[in-house]
Amino acid sequence: MIDPKSIQYSSQKLIAEFIELYGYEQFLTLASEMETLFDKHEEFMINVQKIMVCNLPIEELDECSNIKESENCYFGKWYYSLPEKLRKFDKNLERLGEYHKILHTKACDLVKEFKEKGEVSVQDYSRFEQTASIFFKLFRTFIVALDTSHLHFDRLTKLPNINAFHFVLDKEFSRVQRDDTSSCLALADLDYFKVLNDKHGHIEGDNTLRKVAGYFSDNLRKYDTVARYGGDEFIFCFPDTNTTDSMQIIERIRTNFKTSNIGITCSFGLTQINKNLTVKSNLVNADKALYISKNNGRNQTNLFDDI
Repeated sequence: MIDPKSIQYSSQKLIAEFIELYGYEQFLTLASEMETLFDKHEEFMINVQKIMVCNLPIEELDECSNIKESENCYFGKWYYSLPEKLRKFDKNLERLGEYHKILHTKACDLVKEFKEKGEVSVQDYSRFEQTASIFFKLFRTFIVALDTSHLHFDRLTKLPNINAFHFVLDKEFSRVQRDDTSSCLALADLDYFKVLNDKHGHIEGDNTLRKVAGYFSDNLRKYDTVARYGGDEFIFCFPDTNTTDSMQIIERIRTNFKTSNIGITCSFGLTQINKNLTVKSNLVNADKALYISKNNGRNQTNLFDDI
């Protein structure tokens, strides 16, 4: 049994997956759709009690309850319409499906027990309530993640914006200070992006930014974070990663950049997060490394420690 207090969705990457699946405009309506499904499952809880209190046959209940088959209730139909890869992308989204199935199973067992014995044990009903509590906590937390996500994502690139990234960076900075681990921070700037914009127009420039964002997201590890820093700059966080490994990741991304059909190159500045500096000072160090890359001919990566 999981602790309800430990429930936290990996919001940014999970939301990015939903945006890719639904498209940004449709994604914005998803939270309200989930509220409706949440209400339906509150009705489900009422209906389970109604069956026992009023001694009704299951068949007389509204189809939305569908106690016997969790995959055919309103939530189940939505959940199992998601690609399996997405359902398993986040442990708590996967648990949401698992507890939904358990909830239906326990409800069915509870009603069966009542029909056979004319009563249910306090222990069995308490287990049912406990399962329901965790399911609704998982569900509510998911809705909150959906509902607030638009405040943290860049509409053009669908990446986290700088406000969202600062939450990630602050958390990582605290972890580095606490655990004395090695993590890195990097800035990227598209080479001669202004020339591209002036020559081909802002529509082509926006298309390039979308391609770059997609390329970065596809070539990072699951636990890395990339965000749009502003304009044609992007920012990265590499947790539990030293400068050697971070440099390898960035150089792989940079050297494959031209073959990715984006039609532009990119400069990078990398720094190890220094626990004895402020977050702002660490950002300044990454920016200094980026400045060297741009000043030395662009399309290269420089490490702050080497400056």
